[in-house]
Amino acid sequence: MANTAKRPAKPKALAKPQSTIRSALTDAIATAVFVFASSVFGEFAGILENKGVPPAVAGLGVLVAALIALDTFNQTFLGDGVLNNPSNALAFAAAGKGVVFSTATVRIGAQVAGGLAGAAAAINYIPKSWLRDVGALAEGVKPGVSLAAGAFCEFSLAFVLNLAILYSMSTKRKLVGALTPLVITVVLVMAGASYTGPSMNPAHAFSWNYFLDGHSRVQHITVFWVAPLAGALGAGLLWNAATAPAAKAKKRKAPAAAPAKAAAAKQKESKKAQ
Repeated sequence: MANTAKRPAKPKALAKPQSTIRSALTDAIATAVFVFASSVFGEFAGILENKGVPPAVAGLGVLVAALIALDTFNQTFLGDGVLNNPSNALAFAAAGKGVVFSTATVRIGAQVAGGLAGAAAAINYIPKSWLRDVGALAEGVKPGVSLAAGAFCEFSLAFVLNLAILYSMSTKRKLVGALTPLVITVVLVMAGASYTGPSMNPAHAFSWNYFLDGHSRVQHITVFWVAPLAGALGAGLLWNAATAPAAKAKKRKAPAAAPAKAAAAKQKESKKAQ
């Protein structure tokens, strides 16, 4: 299954602000682990296919299982707020979700470095017999699909994916928040499979194309960097515009409630005195 590079499990809002260095370090580790693991997704899907599982079901099953396992690893060992996708970092910065643009830039650099390390480790340490399908991770736009169509696909999918993640971080319904990114990711993979793989993760796409040189530089920059980052930025700005007025209104109402409480308390005390 080509370019199944996304992390749907909900990145939780940071309980306490982390230093930029710590965030960058945990992002690099998470991305390295994700890229390393993605090298054998195709092999595991092939094993299921040999047992009679339909190819589409096998590929999606491996993807879902891997993403759940990787998210568990991130939450257990790296903590909340870990990201392995540059589009998430940019969307969160635009939406005002605990990341500023300067920090996002550093984290994106760390994610790219981690992805390169993960791809290099997979190529050098995983047996070649398990890497027979790794070339699909760098094949780029599908045959017959134009550059513009590929870019539009990555833009649209990254836009929808990041809106889903931002929603999952804000909803009070825990089950909905946990399942929304996972379900949306499966739907987006199916929607983009015949166009770009899809990718939706520039760090993942760059890491494999760097070593395998599966598509041109122009295609890589346009389709797998500019398009998904633009989609993520649009999602973050839209979320900010949609939620900022409600947040400001709530903030304005808060001070008005304090005097009312104080007056009620004073009236209660005066009654007691009488």
